[in-house]
Formats: sequence, structure tokens, C-alpha cells
Amino acid sequence: MKDLFDRATSGEPKFEALRKDAREEMVRRKDEALPYLFSKLGTRDATKRNAIKDIFLQIGDSGVPYLLQALKLKDWRPVIEAAFILEEMKEKRGAPALAAIVANENWRVRQAAISAIGEIGDSTLADAVLPSLSDGNELVRKAGAYALGQLKWKTRPEMLLPLLGDGFYGVRYSASFALSKSGAEETRSLINSFKKKSDRLARYHLIDAIGETGTDDAFAFLISVTGDADPLVRAFAARMLANYQDKP
Repeated sequence: MKDLFDRATSGEPKFEALRKDAREEMVRRKDEALPYLFSKLGTRDATKRNAIKDIFLQIGDSGVPYLLQALKLKDWRPVIEAAFILEEMKEKRGAPALAAIVANENWRVRQAAISAIGEIGDSTLADAVLPSLSDGNELVRKAGAYALGQLKWKTRPEMLLPLLGDGFYGVRYSASFALSKSGAEETRSLINSFKKKSDRLARYHLIDAIGETGTDDAFAFLISVTGDADPLVRAFAARMLANYQDKP
């Protein structure tokens, strides 16, 4: 299996045909290949990691138990690779196991698990993602906010509002994205929040979030702030109004 794996993961362009044939053979011999692939999930070689992911994706369902087992390992490298593959597979069976590691001591594991939960789209696990909003690592906060947007979480949008003033732009944009999934009732709450906000960055991101909801209240709000004293507020509102061309 080692020789087959070496051919399947070769990065040399001239061996593309051999590489393709080797990967297809590993898929055919999946019962032998999966334990070997499992043992290599922690490789530091990026070319091999991409190849392993591709083979797992081709194998499909039969590889899921190995990926779930990898999530329990102590070494963070195979854990995040397993999370990445489950994310790309959108494998719902992986969601509970991913939720079990969202508080892992390694920020890379937390980030990978949260991102995978969001991509898989299991909204029942939104509560498992919430603690990430106050994580000490900015990339974890970003992943958490974005995942909540993917899960269309609307229960307590006020928990996302403080992130609009986060020091990391990625967190701010992800929080705005999540808030943009709000419904009519939540949109009215966001409009009220805008009126109380003094932080300029938060106000700009709130305009984006409100505008993206597409509700009638959002349209009326955007019209109302086109006369704001802050020229950037006016500019953000005008940009959002371009999405409402069907409105009179």
C-alpha cells in the first residue's frame, strides 16, 4: 500500500496519469486503503494532505468512520484534516463529533470544528458554537460568527452585535453576515440597535446587515439614513439601496 500511496500522492506534473490511476486503485481497494490513509492524516506534506482528502472524498461513506475516529486523536493535525474532509463532504454524521471538540485547547481544532459545523448546516448545534463568539482567538471568533450565519441562527442576535466592533475585520464581516440572516422581527431589533450605537465601525456593518435582510423595514431604514450627518453612513446606505431596485 505504501508504494501505491506514494504514486497517488506524487506532486510531479509528469506523473499525473500514474497519480490518477493510483488514486482510483486505492478507491477500489478501499478496505485496505482506509487504514493506511487514516495513519497518514497527520502528514505535514500539503501535497499529500490534498491527495488524502481527494481519495477520502472519492471513497465517500465508507471513509466516514475513520474520519470520526480521527476526531478523537490527541494530535491536532489529523483532527483538523478529518474536520476539513467532513466539512467538504457536508457529512451530517460528523456534526455531533465535531461539536464535542469545539472547546478543544488548540485553537486550530476549535476553528476547524466550528467551520465544519457551519458548512454541514446542522442548526441543532448552534448552541455549541455560541461560546466561540467570545474566544480569545480572532480566527475562532470569525469562524463562530460565520457559522451562525450559515446555520441561520436568529435566537439571540444581540450576542453578535458586540462583534461588529471587534478589532479584527474578519470577525466584523462575519458577524454582519450572520446578522444579515435575520427575519423581519430581528431586523426591527437591529434598526433599534443602530440608533443606540455610537461606534462608527459597528454602525457601518449594521447598515450592511440590515440592508441584506431584504425586508420592508430594512428598505425604510436605508431611506431614512441617506440624510445622516455621517457621509459614510450615507454611502453604505446608498450601496445597499442598489439591491432594492424593484422598490418604488
